[in-house]
Amino acid sequence: MQGYSFNAAQPQKDTAMKINDAHSSVGCYPYFFGRERRTGLRLEATGIRNRGILNLFKDRTDGDMMAATLEWDFNHAQVTTNAAQLREIGMENPLGTCDAELAQRRVGEMYSDSIRSHLVETIEALADLGIYLLGTNGYDDGELLVMLWTNTLQEPVRDLPPSCMVSEYIDFSSKRDPAAMAADRDQFLPRAGGRQ
Repeated sequence: MQGYSFNAAQPQKDTAMKINDAHSSVGCYPYFFGRERRTGLRLEATGIRNRGILNLFKDRTDGDMMAATLEWDFNHAQVTTNAAQLREIGMENPLGTCDAELAQRRVGEMYSDSIRSHLVETIEALADLGIYLLGTNGYDDGELLVMLWTNTLQEPVRDLPPSCMVSEYIDFSSKRDPAAMAADRDQFLPRAGGRQ
């Protein structure tokens, strides 16, 4: 399930996650989320969005810029995928395929620290785009990496470039019982506006 939120961003703080062995099916390799967000990404898409909003605003008689913004974002922005947005900023699918069965086999051939490294890289690149994950603890690193690249990131979304005013959330909590904890990563994931 994906959703959008409007917010004011603040700098991301460095956070290293230490896994609690009792909750980790992967081991004690830490997650290292919290690198500085890359900025200035997808400037062409930002220009297209800004021009579209201004054109809609000019045609409005009520002078409501927020209404023009929402109209653009939900009705006029190009449809794309998060995978395509990631490719645009240089992030390729680390599994090399969108086929779930083949991706699962490839994950099965990787070392756990390599899986975790690819997962962290994917989650950090998504955060650079203003896209944040929620409810991921029900999945081990390999399951989440496969689900992201073979399903979730392939779903159609409106093309909203990174902005301090817009964030996208992908919530995995409805896909699996929250009591089925395969990892302890959610509290350390990158968040819009930094960690509070």
